[in-house]
Amino acid sequence: MAASTKSKVSARELAEHFVSFQRSAVPLVPEGADVKKAELTPLKSNEIPTYRQVKSTFKTDLKGRDLRFRLSDQVASQLSVEQEEEERFKKRVQEELEAQLAIVKTEAHNAGFAQGQAEGKAQAFEEEKVRIAKMLESLAVLVKNLSEAKEKLAEDYE
Repeated sequence: MAASTKSKVSARELAEHFVSFQRSAVPLVPEGADVKKAELTPLKSNEIPTYRQVKSTFKTDLKGRDLRFRLSDQVASQLSVEQEEEERFKKRVQEELEAQLAIVKTEAHNAGFAQGQAEGKAQAFEEEKVRIAKMLESLAVLVKNLSEAKEKLAEDYE
């Protein structure tokens, strides 16, 4: 039959061809094919996941137009979404508090470091000033002793 002409096949002819195909001697599986019986495993009907387990598989980082999606109050109350929204809100508040706390800790650490450094410099300056004053005093005593010794030597040799 030519491809350009439309052939009408009746349902009866189609059924007869189908039945004759099933009875044909041509095997559907090629020779040498390894065909195994299917092993049915029992369904896990005892393990029904909770809504929280199913919800944990959903994406939580929504962006763009996905942020516009909101559940109606009627559906949300049936799915205990209100509790999850409250937990999500508390989690966001906690994360924000931790971020602010980290900022405050860093600022306090930096301020404490600067104050400690300034106090340390002042204390070291005072300690060094006392040490240098003692050294200058001993140097002045040494100079005085040398002058006296020089004068004494000058008197002795005259």
